[in-house]
Amino acid sequence: MKGKFADLRQNEICGGYAEEMIELLKSLSKNFLLGRKDLSALAEKMYANAEVYNSRAEGPYESHERFIDVQCVLEGQEEIELCPVDKLSVTEEYDATRDIAFYDGKTPCTDKVILKAGECCIIVPGMGHKPCMDSEGKHFVKKVVFKIPVKG
Repeated sequence: MKGKFADLRQNEICGGYAEEMIELLKSLSKNFLLGRKDLSALAEKMYANAEVYNSRAEGPYESHERFIDVQCVLEGQEEIELCPVDKLSVTEEYDATRDIAFYDGKTPCTDKVILKAGECCIIVPGMGHKPCMDSEGKHFVKKVVFKIPVKG
């Protein structure tokens, strides 16, 4: 799912967390601080990572099992390539401590999402994703990735 930050309110995955997510995005757009942000008691173990980087031409796919990614671009733009993990070749086995596995980045993707400032994308477990990719050239990107624990 791709949409504007305000669209998080209508998404079931974000549930009761949307307002807190949007408030953090507003706060960070005014005073951007890098690193991990632990969020309220509404979501056990929910957190966000604030990142800055230059987009890149190549990179690996990654996937997660315990967390849903909500990737939100505050500044710049990037392309995220998407591909189901069963179509990817593992290059680094799943690490449960870090909740991540890596895959060969040369596999042709099945879908692409371009995120511009003010837009976000929800990526569920089982979907390989290659974030931080160049989109219409290189870009400096400020991004927040919310990590929502999978229920169950």
